[in-house]
Amino acid sequence: MKVKDLLKTTDVIKISPQDTLSSVLSQLESSHDAGFVFEGDKFLGVVNPFYSVIKKTQPGSTKVQSCLIHPPKLHLEDDMSKAARLMIESKIHYLPVVDDNHDFVGIVSARRLLSFMHRTDDFSKDMNQKVTDKKIITIKGDDKLSKALNLFKENKISKLVVVNAKGTLDGIISQYDITDVISAPKERQGSTSRSGVKDAQMDKPVRNYAHSHVMTLSEKATYADVTAQILEQKIGSIVIIDHKRTPVGIVTTKDILRFMVPKNVQKGIEVTIKDLGEDEEKSLRKAVTTLEQKLSRLNIQGGHLVARGKHGGGIFELTFSCTDDRGYVSVHLEGKNFNDILIELADKVASRLDY
Repeated sequence: MKVKDLLKTTDVIKISPQDTLSSVLSQLESSHDAGFVFEGDKFLGVVNPFYSVIKKTQPGSTKVQSCLIHPPKLHLEDDMSKAARLMIESKIHYLPVVDDNHDFVGIVSARRLLSFMHRTDDFSKDMNQKVTDKKIITIKGDDKLSKALNLFKENKISKLVVVNAKGTLDGIISQYDITDVISAPKERQGSTSRSGVKDAQMDKPVRNYAHSHVMTLSEKATYADVTAQILEQKIGSIVIIDHKRTPVGIVTTKDILRFMVPKNVQKGIEVTIKDLGEDEEKSLRKAVTTLEQKLSRLNIQGGHLVARGKHGGGIFELTFSCTDDRGYVSVHLEGKNFNDILIELADKVASRLDY
């Protein structure tokens, strides 16, 4: 099945570059959600809670134009496995779809991918295997919110399971549950104090922000069972518990998406070319080889490079994205001299990845 078969064209969250980050966050539901930024009919990028608040800690008053990122783009003829892979790599579960002219035509969501998986026979065998134990990170309800934030960052996870003094399930807290606190301005309370509103909130107990109602399944559950519950309850994860209600694992949307990604997926930089001349293509291939070598030294599996030929006054466009241990990295450049922006691209990527 192709991306075009699961294309969503209505009820897309569209926002303006002049909107504030806080106004966008109020429309989103998770750290994997996205608001799609448009200037007129032109698609500019997305705003995502993880990249704008958790990773960069930008205040809610920040204008959208200052915190948007360039997400991976899907094409109508791409297959579902590519969509799943890019969602996993980028940590964004709503990706834009473009046509052959690179114009925005809609989106594909992780929920649509899961619905497809759940009703097809292709995945039934694998998804009926028992859920495997996965390292689960827990936190107590009376721990400070600052500890939760550190655990999110240190373990590169989006959810923490809350337990009581006996170690049994007491709730769940996600990155998104604390985005308002993180993006709050750090204001001084007085001339002799540097401890502001934000610091006071970060000292509050986790239980103030956690959800006590948690969907659970037993250790006998299968991935198919988990997928059914995620879709039915419209949630992003299921906590796995033993007979004493002690959490022993957690299965997330990301874990389910992995069933769609072939284990032998090709490594290296995936290149998409639009309207480039022969000379530009040769220069691009050389640049890609050099970039792949640099990425491999950093144990980065690959990335995606989109090169678009002259348009709108003779402007070339390059967009490169990849995922390192800190998350999703994206670089977008435009210029009239193709070789110059290739050199600039290498420098920008090197800077972002701290070569």
